[in-house]
Amino acid sequence: MPGIQFTQEDIISATELPAGWYPVVAKSITEGAGKKDPTSTTWSCIFVITGGEFKGREVMHWFSSKMMKNAIRYMKCFGVQPKVGESYPIEETVNRPLEAYCIWDIDNLNNVIKDFKPAGR
Repeated sequence: MPGIQFTQEDIISATELPAGWYPVVAKSITEGAGKKDPTSTTWSCIFVITGGEFKGREVMHWFSSKMMKNAIRYMKCFGVQPKVGESYPIEETVNRPLEAYCIWDIDNLNNVIKDFKPAGR
């Protein structure tokens, strides 16, 4: 019986990031229906760490129309001052630098982003 094999991506994704602030950019942002709640809109994001020991590491994150406070904190990093009823093109934040607070989620065994702040703060 053959043994189990792992790719470099498998090994990297299973490696715990130390909790802390990391310089990141959004590599992609995709809008769609929520997986668990198709009545919600989600924005699935892939963030890439842009500096330091973990440069190049990807961290998945998503925003939900049912929990807009996270998206508000994210958009404020780019100078947006949200107003009721206004539309803000989140896809225009791709490749724009900011910082993300990452931790290891012991329940799901992956790295997650808990907060955002403007780059350099």
